[in-house]
Amino acid sequence: MGRRMSNLRRRVRIIRCSWARECAALWAAAVRALAVLAAARADAKEQRDPHKRAACVTKQPCPANGKTRGACPGYVVDHIKPLCAGGADHPSNMRWQTKGEAKKKDREERRLCGKEKTF
Repeated sequence: MGRRMSNLRRRVRIIRCSWARECAALWAAAVRALAVLAAARADAKEQRDPHKRAACVTKQPCPANGKTRGACPGYVVDHIKPLCAGGADHPSNMRWQTKGEAKKKDREERRLCGKEKTF
């Protein structure tokens, strides 16, 4: 009976040990994933607040129709100083811009911020 118990204890110890290794590996992977997400979130200063955009539209009516709500045909709200270059996501850093001008400026911003699209 004594020998049987020691074998059982040894097996339990081995199971605990392998479980602990797997658990530690999973924990380390989770910590690495969270670190990557935190870095991405810190990098992504481009998190735009829709409330700030709405405040901008309220202060600066649409050039096409003069409305302070709803769609503005042919125009988009753009940041004067790009977010990736340290610009603030604040109504004072926003303005109306035609869609054509916005496309040109977006291309320049992608070059400036190192986010060139490659297809």
